[in-house]
Amino acid sequence: MDVLLSELRKKQTEDINKVALAIWEPSGEVSVFLKSGYQPLTPTTLNTPIQPFQMPRTVIREKEIDYNELNKFGKDQTWLLNKINTTYGNVQLKDILLATIDENENVNIFLYH
Repeated sequence: MDVLLSELRKKQTEDINKVALAIWEPSGEVSVFLKSGYQPLTPTTLNTPIQPFQMPRTVIREKEIDYNELNKFGKDQTWLLNKINTTYGNVQLKDILLATIDENENVNIFLYH
């Protein structure tokens, strides 16, 4: 029994009561199947649509606005600076090392200081 419990811990299963089935494989490994109430939740489990990963785009790099990237979002310098001031307060362009924008038009900044 101690060997089985040790193998379950290796599979991050600390409570044997959570296990529906454990099979000792010919290779010596243990396959663990948890009871449905203990299985991890996923977006599919919750019938939540999965959004594909979108890489945030760099719109400011070392104090310089990348107008080409900003235009891809249909935005201009005024919108960007207003968004930064609304979100972060009184931040000046000269203080921004990097700023990114995501598909939801969220702007994240990284300052020099």
